[in-house]
Parts: sequence; C-alpha cells; structure tokens
Amino acid sequence: MARKTSSQQNAPSPLGYIIFGIVIGLGIAAAGAYYFRTRLSTPPTVATEPTKPVTPLATPTAPVTPTPATPAPAAATPVSPTAPVAAVVTPAPVVQATPPQPNTPVVSQQAKPKQNKTEPDRIGALIHDINKSEASKNYIPTYLQVGAFKNSEEANAKRAQLLLQGFTNITIVKSKVDNADFFRVRLGPFASDKALKEAQEQLKANSINSTPTR
Repeated sequence: MARKTSSQQNAPSPLGYIIFGIVIGLGIAAAGAYYFRTRLSTPPTVATEPTKPVTPLATPTAPVTPTPATPAPAAATPVSPTAPVAAVVTPAPVVQATPPQPNTPVVSQQAKPKQNKTEPDRIGALIHDINKSEASKNYIPTYLQVGAFKNSEEANAKRAQLLLQGFTNITIVKSKVDNADFFRVRLGPFASDKALKEAQEQLKANSINSTPTR
C-alpha cells in the first residue's frame, strides 16, 4: 500500500499540462502578433529610377548670308593730252586827263543878327504892371457884411462862428441908424474884385449870406 501511494504522488497531474499548454500558446500568439506588427509598420521600399541628365535645347543658328563680293575697280580711263591754251592779254584802259578847274572862292553868308523876341514881352509886362498899379490905386477897398446886430454880444458870437469856419480879418463896426446903435460884422477889406468874389463864394458854401459894402 505504501508503494502505490508514492507512485501516485510522483505522477504528473493533467492540470499542469493544461497550464503549460496555455503558456506556450500565449507565447506563440505574442510572437506572431509582434511579427505581423513589425511587418505592417515598415513601409514597402519602392525602387526609384535613376535621374536622367537634362540635355539643353539646341537654339537654331541664324543662316549665314554670304557677303557679296565687291566689284573690281574699273580701269583708269586714259587722259587725253590737252592742247596748250593761248594767254589772252587785255589792254589797260586809257585814262583821260581832266584839266584842272579854277578854284572859285566860296562866299559864306554871314549870319543875320536874330531879333530879340524878349523885348516886346518885357514891354508888354511893363505896360501890364503899370495898368495894374493904376487900377489898384483907383480901386476902393470893399467889405463883405455878414450881419448887423443891436447887441454887441450877438455880434461877437457871429465873429467867433466865422473864425471857427476858417475866416480871418473879421471886424465889428458900431454905427447909428435912426438914433439906434447897430454892430456890423464885416470881412475885409479886399484889394480886388477877384478876392471879394472868392470870399463871397466861400461864405455862400457855408450857408452865410453877405453883402458888399464900403
């Protein structure tokens, strides 16, 4: 009985074979999977054709035009001998001598004395001055009366107004009319009618009436 039990213990069990078979199968499966994985991951090598050398395109050459041959120079024409030319001698012109003419004296006309034209002008100016002086002697000084007032204050106010308007040589004269005193405001005296008229026009431009008086 003791021998049988020892022999049963030394014999392998079927479970061990199953486990061993499973381990071997897994190893084979892992090896196959690794092989197929590496086979699929590497790309297939494609054989490339060798590059051909690029041949340059030949450019067409222009046709060569032949240059025309230059013609040979013509033969020189023979020069014909010229006949001798006779020299023509022209005679010199004959100059006729003119007889000398007698020298006639040239009489120069003497300049006539110019008439002095300033003398009549001086005489006319002298006559004008004489007439003017005589007229001034005969002229009686004339005044321009611009107003007659019974009050001296009104006369002085009129005189101040004329001075402000640019008039000069203004006088106030006291006179009696019908036993009444009047104060007359006058401009002047004027030595000529021209000066009198100019002053009268100036007064009229300022709306001032005036009366010539002596």
